[in-house]
Amino acid sequence: MAVRLRVTTWLAPGLPLRLFMAACEAIAEALDAEVSLQSETQSSGPPAGEPDPFAAGDCDVGFLCLPSYRRLAALDPSPIRLLGAAPVPADPRCEGRPVYFAELLVRSGRGHRSLRDLAGLVVAGNDPESLSGSVALTEALARLDPPIAVRHELTGSHHASMAALAAGEVDAAVVDSNTRLIAGLPDGCTG
Repeated sequence: MAVRLRVTTWLAPGLPLRLFMAACEAIAEALDAEVSLQSETQSSGPPAGEPDPFAAGDCDVGFLCLPSYRRLAALDPSPIRLLGAAPVPADPRCEGRPVYFAELLVRSGRGHRSLRDLAGLVVAGNDPESLSGSVALTEALARLDPPIAVRHELTGSHHASMAALAAGEVDAAVVDSNTRLIAGLPDGCTG
């Protein structure tokens, strides 16, 4: 009997679904397995307070953002373990390493030069389970002395955050570096 793996990604559409399809094809070939892929687009990982798909046996392999991973890995017993494999983005700033980071995009012509300049502004982010689209900025603002506050506008995706900035609905947007790169926004861009 062939091995069957259920894979879920919580990272599309920020990253193209075809990336995860290619990963599933590689897994299927390497393991001579039957691999199915599901895409959850409402959150960057299994949301806190909802049933855990790994513990419930609904998901064998998952692509999820760090905040969800941290929460699930801290459970005793943990329903997940890190496989230690990650894609290497085509972004030259990654220097051939499997890394990504948050990009802070701001409205042009406003003179924003530091995180302190965000005080009181409306900043779009995708969801509370996203490291690059919410958590990284929240943690950075909390480390300032004194900390500053912004009004977070959760948009549901990195693409929606960039669109809200372009439409003038928000003052800034925090998005995944790979999503920004895929969207074709140049380095040093502003909304």
